[in-house]
Amino acid sequence: MKRIFCRLNNFSTYLYIGIIFIFLKYILPYSAEKIAYAIPQNIASQIGTGTLKTLDKLILEPSALDKGKKEEITAAFKTMALHIKDLPPLDLQFRSAKKIGPNAFALPDGTIVMTDQLVMLSENNQELLSVLAHEIGHIKNRHAIRMVLQDSAMLLL
Repeated sequence: MKRIFCRLNNFSTYLYIGIIFIFLKYILPYSAEKIAYAIPQNIASQIGTGTLKTLDKLILEPSALDKGKKEEITAAFKTMALHIKDLPPLDLQFRSAKKIGPNAFALPDGTIVMTDQLVMLSENNQELLSVLAHEIGHIKNRHAIRMVLQDSAMLLL
């Protein structure tokens, strides 16, 4: 009888691990994607605005790039973005970020932040537009919201 109980206990453990694996690998990402697309844009806007305010307080500084360079990149960005459908209004922001270095990231509200360090590292605007296209992909696929949902669910688990 003790052996049967031990085998059942082992089976239960493996079953539990399997269920958790399936949940984390398949069910959670699928659910987060569906929920992310169901979240209204005004909620995404609040998340994006709050996130940028927090980052501005903690790690970002005002951009030191000259106005002409920012306008040149912004104009090229707007031209590129015209060809992409089903996006919230996009807003390109420049910040200095000595703590994180050359980088760009997308927020759920359609804001893309590009660091001065990335602009200075690039050899031309085409490199920057490639990075910005990548960030637009994050916005279009609602990756930031999906990550928040998945991380929250994992924390609860």
